Amino acid sequence: MEKSRIIRIVFMAFLILSFLSCSNKSVKENEEIAKEKKIAKNGFLILFEEDEYDFGSVNANDKDNEFISKEFVFINRNEKPLIITKADASCGCVSTKIPDKPILKGERGIVNVSLDTKQLTGHFTKNVYVKSNAENDVELLRVTGEIKK
Repeated sequence: MEKSRIIRIVFMAFLILSFLSCSNKSVKENEEIAKEKKIAKNGFLILFEEDEYDFGSVNANDKDNEFISKEFVFINRNEKPLIITKADASCGCVSTKIPDKPILKGERGIVNVSLDTKQLTGHFTKNVYVKSNAENDVELLRVTGEIKK
């Protein structure tokens, strides 16, 4: 009697773990679907092709790595012109460059995020808050990595 109970518990645990491992894979996909539905419902949103970037391990002593940067790309899929008004960084070691003109429907825009590696050591996570005239008026971009000196 006890043995069959243990077998049932092990079987149930196996089923639960199998379900969880499959559902973790689709979490990102579900988030993307939710974003697309939000666009269809609300209309005027800014969506970046990616909102996080990992620079990996960066050797700051290499002259080519004094400043590292990432271009975050978006396309205006809305009828109205999209205007990026500012991009605020969480640290003085981060600088940003935003489009200087409205992005019309179908056009591609870039928010450039640069880091001064001389001001960083070890693991870092930096946030950039992009403000626009879209309904989701503030979007978060994040860069991570590790600076080795």
